[in-house]
Amino acid sequence: SDLIRKYVKDHYHVIVIIGLFLIYILLIPLVGFLISSILFLLSTFTSLRPKKRKYLLANLIVAIVLPFGIHYVFQQVLKIYLP
Repeated sequence: SDLIRKYVKDHYHVIVIIGLFLIYILLIPLVGFLISSILFLLSTFTSLRPKKRKYLLANLIVAIVLPFGIHYVFQQVLKIYLP
């Protein structure tokens, strides 16, 4: 029991990211690439960075711009359509 608590405490961020990634994988078929990627990135950035207003704004901007950029490159440049 103490060993499990110590492991979770020592690896908290890794466990959270794995959980978020599993949720991300499950969300892609349901809501599509863009929305699930925005939610995944925003939640990942927020869990890893300090909870300060300037970071939250930067997290939001990157979490929105990056998936749209990836989506554009795949659809317009590579002609590969994402879900």
